[in-house]
Amino acid sequence: LWPGNWSLLLNGGFEEWGQTGDFFGGIFTFLTFLVMILTFRETQKASAIEKFENNFFNMFEMLRNLLSDINVERSYPRKKENSYRLIDLAYKEFCKEKTFDDKFENRKNDTFNKASKDIYKFSVLSLMKKKEKLLNYKDEYIGRYSLYLNPFFRELYQILKYIDEKFRFENGKTIKNRKFYTNMIRAILSNQIYTLLAINAVSDENDTHHFYKYRRLIEKYELLEHLTFSIDIEDYNNAAHSYLNGYTESNKRIIELQTLYQIAIFYDKKAFGNRSNAKRFVEQLSKADALKKVIGENIVNYLEEKFLSGE
Repeated sequence: LWPGNWSLLLNGGFEEWGQTGDFFGGIFTFLTFLVMILTFRETQKASAIEKFENNFFNMFEMLRNLLSDINVERSYPRKKENSYRLIDLAYKEFCKEKTFDDKFENRKNDTFNKASKDIYKFSVLSLMKKKEKLLNYKDEYIGRYSLYLNPFFRELYQILKYIDEKFRFENGKTIKNRKFYTNMIRAILSNQIYTLLAINAVSDENDTHHFYKYRRLIEKYELLEHLTFSIDIEDYNNAAHSYLNGYTESNKRIIELQTLYQIAIFYDKKAFGNRSNAKRFVEQLSKADALKKVIGENIVNYLEEKFLSGE
């Protein structure tokens, strides 16, 4: 202080300066408290992230182990086959063989109802039949397929459910945040697994069981985006021509298509992500004249409306 201002201190100035100090001291205390709260919240968030990721990666490792178990090559003393992978046998059994009384003649003769709700219902019934076979099929050497496949599908459901319910440590809690983890799961799944998963999670609209929740998680996190729907359209179309010309055995060449288009019908298009694979599949069907007749023009039109409308 300048000497001329000493009178301020002598005439009650100390009290005024004390009040000023208390004021700034109060602000400093408040700021310190605020920093402590923010630090505590960040520590809590970091702890929540660590806990979530520890649990996630433990479950993810278990999922990978179960996946390895159904992909491993095993000895198989049956007929000409010396070895097998369970996933190959299951895919062949449930995706390439007709498991529902789905006579092509019915649609060819236009006795199949063209209403969209009936196309959807028909696909549900057919996929449910495949699912029932998937859960109960028993091989004379391997035993029940479900004893090997079900643990994997259950663990996959649990990890999706865990991500959906326990990802609570960010204010946004957006789907995009969660998809960082679900994309890691998608990266380890093969096309065969995608197809069997789609069959396994089939449920009726009124189903309150976990299969309905499973289906919704598949759709929510676009788990079928990389399902390739890979087909040789020219080969299948030639088989369809043969069938229409009276060679009924030719329909065995196009049985796999039944599973693929029924999956495309059953699941909400959100399940297929950017839908590029599904769109390509439907575009191929649209251009295959004979195949379109065998599958049913009403079904192909349904798929065109679902995946190509507005394009």
